[in-house]
Amino acid sequence: MQAEKKTILKTILATALAAALVMALGCGYLFSVLKDQEEQSERYLLEVARQSAAVIEKQIEGDFNALEAAARAIGESGETFETLLPRLFRENLNNHFRRMAMIAPDGTVYAVSYEAVSAAERNVRDEPFFRHAMDGERYLDDTRSDPLADSGYINTYAVPIYRQADPAGAPIGVLTAVFDNELFRDALGGSSFDGSGFAHILKADGTFLMHSANENADQEILNAFEDEANFESPKEMRLVQDRMAAGESGTFAHRTPTGLEVLVTYTPVGVQDWYLFSVVPQAVVERQARQFTRTTVELLLVLSLLFASALGFVLRVRQKSRQEAQRLAYVDPVTDLYNKNRFRMEATRRLERQAGPPMAVMIFNLSGFRTVNELFGFAEGDRLLAAVGRMLQKELGEGDLYARGEADNFYLLTGRYSPQGLRGLGEKLAARLEREIPQQGRQFVLSVHCGVYLLTAEDAKVREISVLLDRAKTALDAGRGGQERVSFYNVSLHEREQLRRAVEANLDAALAAHEFVVYLQPQFSAAGGGVTGAEALVRWDDPRRGLLSPGDFIPVLEENGSITELDFYVLEEVCLFLREWLDAGFDPVPVSVNQSRLHLYRADYLQRLLGTVRRYGVPPRMIVLEITESAALDNAGALVEVTRELHDAGFRVSMDDFGSGYSSLNLLDSIPFDELKLDKRFFDDFASRSRGRAIVASVLSMAKELGISTVAEGIERKEQLEWLRREGCDAIQGFYLARPMPRAAFERLVFGAESSDRIKRVRGSLT
Repeated sequence: MQAEKKTILKTILATALAAALVMALGCGYLFSVLKDQEEQSERYLLEVARQSAAVIEKQIEGDFNALEAAARAIGESGETFETLLPRLFRENLNNHFRRMAMIAPDGTVYAVSYEAVSAAERNVRDEPFFRHAMDGERYLDDTRSDPLADSGYINTYAVPIYRQADPAGAPIGVLTAVFDNELFRDALGGSSFDGSGFAHILKADGTFLMHSANENADQEILNAFEDEANFESPKEMRLVQDRMAAGESGTFAHRTPTGLEVLVTYTPVGVQDWYLFSVVPQAVVERQARQFTRTTVELLLVLSLLFASALGFVLRVRQKSRQEAQRLAYVDPVTDLYNKNRFRMEATRRLERQAGPPMAVMIFNLSGFRTVNELFGFAEGDRLLAAVGRMLQKELGEGDLYARGEADNFYLLTGRYSPQGLRGLGEKLAARLEREIPQQGRQFVLSVHCGVYLLTAEDAKVREISVLLDRAKTALDAGRGGQERVSFYNVSLHEREQLRRAVEANLDAALAAHEFVVYLQPQFSAAGGGVTGAEALVRWDDPRRGLLSPGDFIPVLEENGSITELDFYVLEEVCLFLREWLDAGFDPVPVSVNQSRLHLYRADYLQRLLGTVRRYGVPPRMIVLEITESAALDNAGALVEVTRELHDAGFRVSMDDFGSGYSSLNLLDSIPFDELKLDKRFFDDFASRSRGRAIVASVLSMAKELGISTVAEGIERKEQLEWLRREGCDAIQGFYLARPMPRAAFERLVFGAESSDRIKRVRGSLT
């Protein structure tokens, strides 16, 4: 009995000791985990703050780069600030700046706004941003209230402007851009941690540059260090001040004036002495830790004898915590798909171990999604994105890697399809997205396009996912507006995209450097054979790519609207030719100049046209303005008035490419054209097309009845010429008689072999 008691006692003691040991080990482990979680939380908060700071830095760096590019263009132009205001006005329309300005060395401001071009009636020579920029620095001014508006805060960028001929010399002025301080809030993405967290932007001395709009943020405080009571101790406040002055990052606890306990993470933005203050309530950060502590203590008290089970539970809780952290970092909250960061990580891993069939990268884009947000709100836009996510999860296989990218783009990496299969997959998904996304009675104008990059054996070494996504994006952009939903990347597509970007980037410099060369294609009398006119055609003598044909750059300029500047460049060159021919004593033939349809929308078109011609003293009758048939059809109402004004000014107007589209003969009645240029399509397969010849004969007869002269272009064979001569066509233009030629060759053809010397003497006297 005594022995049994001793055994029971020993068992109880052993159990108690085991329980105590488990409790001790459990408590020790608990404290260790809490400390580890605290450190992880601080590292996570610091990383979030750094990412937010990087967003601000990237925006500011991008704005500076854009502003410096504009400053270089101003310096290279050689024009005065006042004459450059229209150009700066257009630049201002294409960016997010509230207004832009050029500042002379004496501080005089030449400013533009979104509404008008005007010179500001103030001088800024005492402003810090002006002094810094004149010292050759790029500078971003502190936040201030907008002096030109009733409300709102602004920041000012400033960069120096250098003369092209002396880039190392003193600045000839300053280019500034004012932007709304609210853009920083947009760049930071608003609140975080379900609306509890927020961020401020401060200077290193604690001065606030931007207050968060979050309801928990103190909007009245002007300096973070104005009250020692905001810190745990004066020593901690001085420590934070010293670390910020040294450009370091860190975290400290803080009590707000409302009594809210928060954790503040501070990190440099990377711009001047700016800092990002990321503020998160401690309760939010510690919520998970408190839950973990309570659960663990209960388990230790209740299941102290089941150490293994308790330990397993703790491990499961930790695993769940890690998974939740990963979900927050790598899962898109709207669609519940991977976000682009996780996609890049997983795609890189799969590409590194790829051993099977070639893989493909696809990007799906929802065209019209922005309109959904604007018309129905962001909640409806999020609902639409979530529906897309559910459909992709349903349609794609387990071996496919898919994610939501930026905005309305979705990514897919797959190795399960052939090129034909990829096209079929893209068509299928695009059709289903357009047809089956639930719309709850709302009518969305939504279309889906897909860009595909297929890795081949030749480029199998490409493992950088960013490169592959860029190529898929190039295919996507090239396919927009076309009939095909799915566009594949190829080398020629890449080269065309590179050329398009080069054309857009180099146009202004090319115009200034006179890289565009005007060729002249003679027009011959069908009856007598003499030269009766010429058409001015343009080539780009690019020092980087050689001589570019119009097909390489005209479509790009028509798309972005810059074609009007090239039109006036050609017009000015033609006026110079005519002026020199007249001064040399020759009787020039009229020269035709192409005019874009965009001119019809510009109120100053006729004024600018007359100004150019009068500057050279050229009679307007020597200029024939060619307007394409499609432009006439699209803008018939405007063209009637413009044609009347051009006739009143003395110009002749020609309808170019007549017959290239769906011609409206009614135009010939309502618009008084002086000339019809018959499109070369009339003369393709000319010998075998009796109906085509009958149509041309009717057009020639009708034009003669209306008193409209006719020019047949694209004539390449003798039988075409002879037939047109018999049918009464007035003039012939085409390779059969003469190709487009440089000016000197045209002068020898029209004025004789000795004409060059006479023209050179005239040119020399003018210079």
